[in-house]
Order: sequence, then C-alpha cells, then structure tokens
Amino acid sequence: MKRTTQQNDLHCCALLLALLAPGLASQAPSKSKPPAAEPRSKPTVVKPSEGTKGPFHDLKVAMGLITKARIGAAKSLLEKVVKEAPSHAEAWQQLAVCAELQNDAPAAQRHATAALKLDPKHARAALLLARLSVASDPLLASDYARQAAANAGPDVAVQRDAAQLLLNSSNVDEAHAIAERLGAADPTNQRLLTLRSEIAIARRDFEAAQKHLKTLVVLRPGDPLPLENLAGIAWTQGDRDAAIAALEHALRRRPKREARVRLIAWLEETGAPQERIAREREALRASSGAPADKDEGGDKPAPGARKAEPPAPSRR
Repeated sequence: MKRTTQQNDLHCCALLLALLAPGLASQAPSKSKPPAAEPRSKPTVVKPSEGTKGPFHDLKVAMGLITKARIGAAKSLLEKVVKEAPSHAEAWQQLAVCAELQNDAPAAQRHATAALKLDPKHARAALLLARLSVASDPLLASDYARQAAANAGPDVAVQRDAAQLLLNSSNVDEAHAIAERLGAADPTNQRLLTLRSEIAIARRDFEAAQKHLKTLVVLRPGDPLPLENLAGIAWTQGDRDAAIAALEHALRRRPKREARVRLIAWLEETGAPQERIAREREALRASSGAPADKDEGGDKPAPGARKAEPPAPSRR
C-alpha cells in the first residue's frame, strides 16, 4: 500500500520526536523540592556575671551609686568590675574615689596608682594622688598636680583643683598661671574667683584680691566669707575702720562666733567705746549655745591680724 506524501511527513515527525524525547525529558524542569539549606551555627555569646549585664554596665551603675552617696554598694560592685576587667583604668579610679570617701587613704592611693599605671594620662587619678600627698609630701603632690593639669584637656574642674593643690604646695606662680587662664575664659565663675583671690593674697597682690572678693560679695549676697576676707586684707593694710566695717557687714549676713571674737579683739585694739564692746560681748554670749558655725561652701576667712598670710584653702 503506497503512503501519501502527508502520511510520509507525519511518520518522519513521529520518528524525530522519538529520537529527541530522552533529551527533552532531561531538560524539563524538575518538580522535586530543592535540598534544605544547612542550618546556620549560632554565634558564641559570652555571658556576663550572674545577676549583672557585664563589667562596663556595672561600672556605669557604680558611678551612679557614688553620685547618690551609696558608697558601700558602689564599692562592692566596683570590686567585681576590676576582678572581671582588671585593665580598665576608670574602674580602678572609681574604686579609689570610694576609698577616699570612706577615709581609707591607703586603699585610695593603691587604686589610683593602679589607674594611673594603666592610663598615664588619667588626669583625675593624678589629681586624687595629689590630694592624698599634699600634706605628707608636697613635692610629690606638686608633680601629680602638674600631671593632672597637663592631661585635663577641657575639664575646668580638674585644672582648677590642680591649681589649688599647686597653691597649697607653695607653687604660687604655677597656680596663678592656670587660674588666670581659666578666669579669662570665665570671669564670673565663683569658685575660680575664690581661688584667684587666695592666689592674689599669697602673691601679696591685694588690689587683685580685693577686686575678686568684691565681685564675690555681689555674686553671693548671703555669704559672709568674702567680706571676712576683705576685712582681713584691710586690717593687714592698716585700714582699721574699713576692716571693722567689713567684718560687721559679714556678721549681719550671718552671725559667726569666730568673726565676732575677731571683731571684739579689733575693737579693743583700736580703743572703741566700752559700750560698743559690751554689746558685742553680749551678742557673743547669746550665741554661745548655738552649734559651731559652718562655712556653707564659701571661702575660708582671711586671717585677721596675721600679716598678709595666705588664707587657708577653700573647701566646698
């Protein structure tokens, strides 16, 4: 039976499809699911100490406790911090602060020394060591104070306190240079004015001292101590009337037994009327039952008749 042309074509197509079928099947997309990805390994996490969030968090908490005067709690936490992070200078410094506040000078010195060894530019550690050394070793205290001032950067409080310690250790000119530089940038800073007045008295620059003290009289209208300092300077310079007037003004601001005792001595020395002296003695007796006065954050009074001696350092 003869095939038609159409039948021959169809037969050829069928043969061609049969030959190509295996290759086409291999190229067809697979309906099977891709293999599952391998699970990722979890990163290793270092767990902090039990009950805390790690030493750096604990350090921050401890510093907050210090500001709240919870020194015992801060110390316990800081002891844990330095055990876990012994190379952290600030932790040792804060532990030194706790020891100083607890009047444990040997421990404060050990901890601050450790902080300064870890960070030779730690200005506050050097300042603390200067404070601890100023009474027993003024030369060592001076070195620490210079180190603190050199590394204080923009920290005005550290620079100011370093200048105070330099003054207390008889490095008057160095203290003056620091205080005047700070004062030029902030001329109405009350603590700087106090320091500058003390330095001026130590340098026998009474005109500058009076200028700073008169500014403090205006800035601190309830504080008698700048007036007491002005009275001491006036008495030293021989201006008895001005000295007595300034001391009486100070007593009107806040009656202080020490100031009234000085006033009575001055009145007697200048030959004031007995009635006036008697009034002051009566006021002194009336205040004898009152508790000892406190300075409430002002300057230490200048010495009365002690010829131009530098005043005791201010304590705030």
